Amino acid sequence: MLEGANVPEPWYQSLTSHSLYQYNVDVCCLSEVRIPNSGSLEIKILGANSHFTLYHSGPRDFAGRHDETIALSQQANRALLAWEPVNERMAYARSKGDFQNISIISVKCLWTQRDISIDTKIRIYRVSVQSVLVYGCECWATRIEDERKFEAFDHHCLRTILRVKYKDFVSNETVHNRCANIARISQAIQELRLSWLGRVLHRPPYEFSVTALEPTPLPNWRHRRGGQLKIWLDTVRQDMEVVLGPSVFGIRRWRRE
Repeated sequence: MLEGANVPEPWYQSLTSHSLYQYNVDVCCLSEVRIPNSGSLEIKILGANSHFTLYHSGPRDFAGRHDETIALSQQANRALLAWEPVNERMAYARSKGDFQNISIISVKCLWTQRDISIDTKIRIYRVSVQSVLVYGCECWATRIEDERKFEAFDHHCLRTILRVKYKDFVSNETVHNRCANIARISQAIQELRLSWLGRVLHRPPYEFSVTALEPTPLPNWRHRRGGQLKIWLDTVRQDMEVVLGPSVFGIRRWRRE
């Protein structure tokens, strides 16, 4: 999934659709689209017998900008069953068959383009793929197996961007060192989780998000048999111990005293 801009001039619309056609993009989110009415619009592609279908809602503000606008290729348009704007920041779309992760499928064609720099590819990966992968990670109680799966996916994407094959015997550390402006998935999740914890600790003590940090079990509650499930609080303790040491998690008790 890509994001671009569009304006009323037909020649600019054709130029935008030609770029999407050139990079084999099926779904594209467009910003600052100034079309007065809601509905759909076909945009012809220069020099090709094809077109993109633009689905847009009515104008959102005095400038006529739209926040829910998508451009679909002919293949993606045939799979679309429903398009319904929900509000000014969200739209509902339904397609045929199993719906996969659009952001990963659509940007995959960019990794092999030689006319795009490595830094640009990494920025696109960080914004369009990694942000989707770690969405909502502030509330995750990640296990070691989960982190390994995230790391494996991250390494696969970065190796594809850098054109490094597994038979080249290049370690994952070397691959990450070549991508200096991107953090590891596990490190990014840890930073986001601790950042959210800091915001919770600054809230009033009577809020539910604060009281949930130190839950009081019911009188008849007992530990389940066998291995215990890992909870979010255990994950945060491990994050704090990794960053600041094993004795810092008593901060809430210290603040009360």
